[in-house]
Amino acid sequence: MGYDAAAKTLENESGRYLELLEARQTKKALNVLREKLTPLSHDTSQLHLLSSLVISASPEQLHARANWDGADGESRRLLMMEIESAVSPLVMIPSRRLPQLLEQAQSYQKQQDPFFNSPHGSHFSLLTDHRSDRSVFPSHVSRTIEDHHDEVWCLEFSHDGTKLATAGADKTILIWSVQDDYKLLQKFVPLSDNISSVSWSPNDKKLLVTSDVDVTLCQLENGSMLTLREHSYTVATAAWRSDGSGFVTGGMDGKIVWWDMEGYVLHKKSTSPFRVLAVAATPDGEHLVALSARQVAQTSLSSSTTRGHTSSSTVLSTSTASDHLSDSSSPSTTSTSFGHDRADLDSLVDLAGGSRTMGSERYRIHFLNLRTREELGSIYLREEVVSLAVSRDSQYALINVRPNELQMWDISRQCLVRRFNGHKLSQHVIGCGFGGIDENFVISGSEDAKIYIWHRASGRLIETLTGHEIGSVNAVAWHPKDALTVASCGDDHTVRIWRPGGRLPASAAFQGDAAPKSDDSEISGAANPFPWSFSEASTAGEADMMQSIHEAMDEEDVEVNTPSPVI
Repeated sequence: MGYDAAAKTLENESGRYLELLEARQTKKALNVLREKLTPLSHDTSQLHLLSSLVISASPEQLHARANWDGADGESRRLLMMEIESAVSPLVMIPSRRLPQLLEQAQSYQKQQDPFFNSPHGSHFSLLTDHRSDRSVFPSHVSRTIEDHHDEVWCLEFSHDGTKLATAGADKTILIWSVQDDYKLLQKFVPLSDNISSVSWSPNDKKLLVTSDVDVTLCQLENGSMLTLREHSYTVATAAWRSDGSGFVTGGMDGKIVWWDMEGYVLHKKSTSPFRVLAVAATPDGEHLVALSARQVAQTSLSSSTTRGHTSSSTVLSTSTASDHLSDSSSPSTTSTSFGHDRADLDSLVDLAGGSRTMGSERYRIHFLNLRTREELGSIYLREEVVSLAVSRDSQYALINVRPNELQMWDISRQCLVRRFNGHKLSQHVIGCGFGGIDENFVISGSEDAKIYIWHRASGRLIETLTGHEIGSVNAVAWHPKDALTVASCGDDHTVRIWRPGGRLPASAAFQGDAAPKSDDSEISGAANPFPWSFSEASTAGEADMMQSIHEAMDEEDVEVNTPSPVI
């Protein structure tokens, strides 16, 4: 018998001996001690201890002297786990194997359902295959907000899901109560120019707003506004750090700026000759992703700097941009920070036709360490990058690319994972994002007044939402707490709230509006682009059965600390 097997046998027999003593079956316990434990143990002191336990006056005294929690404690379960780890599954069936198989089967069917969007904890039938159900998909307009007086370019739900911020070409920020039928709660007006982005602080007490060259902090508690001017050209977007310690902005002046919560500049990083179009920070606080573009020859930067309409923006020359900062983070055209082995790795991954070294490409994706501000790598592209969003798990970035493509990039590997096609993207800045349960959907606005939704795992276009009247749908946002709610805004001056059609189960409600009834409750075989067919939601009895089964089986850079000019 091998050493490990002998040790397991000794441990098993010791547990049996203690349980017999606890049950006051002293004669049987002594028999185990004499015939099983003595031949196995070579530790005399251990045998003496086991022998002395026979005179324990009570089970409590036995527990204390043996440092053992008893037959009803965790020791037996832990012992079984150790035995399982040493025995082949072909010999001994692992505990909880049946629930694991059932969970895997359910998980697989959920993944195969392109419309699966039910809350966590919901069960479906174990007796029949799951069937795709569109009745719980947000495809109907339940509320239209018409309080803006011009094109609406950006919107975002607060992290707790109770508020919605909207803004755009009317230079006004409106805050809405999600739980009170989207009642207007607060208004910030006027700002200096058209508003290109709004972003909630991690605690939802502040709004970070970009408007032309201005960065504005709006305090919801007292309605105050603090305007910061560090950039000399348009600031398209800004991103909060997830720990609430500050935020990051990127501008057309060719720099990325780190700020603290009070509006003091902590750090400035040059991206010259590239001008920053968008920035996004990952929720884990580790990475910053940025998009940028540069001027080539005498051509001007295209309309990617303009929200909602086409415009010939003022072009910043390369020499002017580089004068703003003494350092430049542009990598050499002959090497990268990843070393010589990176070329071998690049042959195995998709860079969307781009390169890690700068050539004639005009567009760039930056990957930076958010804490150290170190540039981790860049991808140089010929296609025009427009807008950016990151996933909740901090692993992926969505990038809208002209013409008519949405790309999903792996942030740590810095490579393209999947492409999504079908929407219209040729002139305007159109927002995109992840959404749904486990962010299993990808969503984007479009220049044809529609919203496009794809199944993230397969890349299939599964829904096109029509509701906005004219122009572009400029931004979309999936509710962070309620997977059944989507918000959109567009050139028709409206904000629209999308909810499922028909009656919803109580577990699917968020305290929101009742959605209009729809006859299109279930996707037909002809309309379904997926070849799978699944069943409906389980009954409460089947959920109880699952629970019973579970229970049964359970036995370069310049550091500065001066405040930015404040207006």
